[in-house]
Amino acid sequence: MKLKIQPAPVPPEKQKISFQLPKPTLAIFGEYLAAYAEIYGSKADPDFIANEIFVNFFNSDKEFLLFSRNSSAKSSGGKSQEAKQQKQQPADDAKKRTGEASPLLQPTG
Repeated sequence: MKLKIQPAPVPPEKQKISFQLPKPTLAIFGEYLAAYAEIYGSKADPDFIANEIFVNFFNSDKEFLLFSRNSSAKSSGGKSQEAKQQKQQPADDAKKRTGEASPLLQPTG
């Protein structure tokens, strides 16, 4: 059996942040860590699991991906970048239909 998040091959560089989550969410997170440890036979790194959750969520949010693409096009070159993006759009649409869409971020695992 495999979970969506698999063991990290190499720990990525990290930066500490702090935020609070509701207790029920933390309980679910704890359950996921326990399932990971049981399935893979080693203790899960909470930082790695949280990163994978964030990355997968960001990559699944279509409006955010559109916003991000538009933001980077505006900040990195105007018309030439926009033209390149328009040429790429049909290829991206085809990849989405076949499940091969290129994500904004790459999961670390």
